[in-house]
Amino acid sequence: MNRTQKILQNVSQKLVLPTEIVAGLPFITLKGFSEISVDKHKGILAYDETCVVIGLNIGKIRITGKELTIILMNAEHIILGGVITQVEMTNGEVL
Repeated sequence: MNRTQKILQNVSQKLVLPTEIVAGLPFITLKGFSEISVDKHKGILAYDETCVVIGLNIGKIRITGKELTIILMNAEHIILGGVITQVEMTNGEVL
């Protein structure tokens, strides 16, 4: 976490705001093994029925599974459905 993100984290704690929102960090929600949502994404980098790679402002996230489909996608929000078997995140390194 860089200096700016640390400052924003301190501010968010004092204002009782979620750190992710204040710092512009991605917010990822996994619902069981069948749905994942990603806020603050930077686009889909790779997509097929078994693997989806999504760009983030701090790296990448790779979702692996079966029958993966895009349920909803807009400029800042993605919801994927299917059978999710693995979720990996990197901080900008190659997956």
